[in-house]
Amino acid sequence: LMGPHTFNFAQATEDAIAAGACKLVANADELMAAAAAVLGDEAQLADMRAHALTFAGLHRGATARTLGALAPVLR
Repeated sequence: LMGPHTFNFAQATEDAIAAGACKLVANADELMAAAAAVLGDEAQLADMRAHALTFAGLHRGATARTLGALAPVLR
């Protein structure tokens, strides 16, 4: 569950939402309602968990790949 201020990682947020790995909420009231809904529904929780693990797995190693791509330029 993420709040509305994702400007510094907007693309990652959009991708995570599209993948079913997270949900965007607008304020504290929506956060509490969404958390209660997800935590109160085992199927929804399991689904979001699976999507989040898949999403994270797809991006594992991104820092190393980025540094590898930048290495020739930084030398």
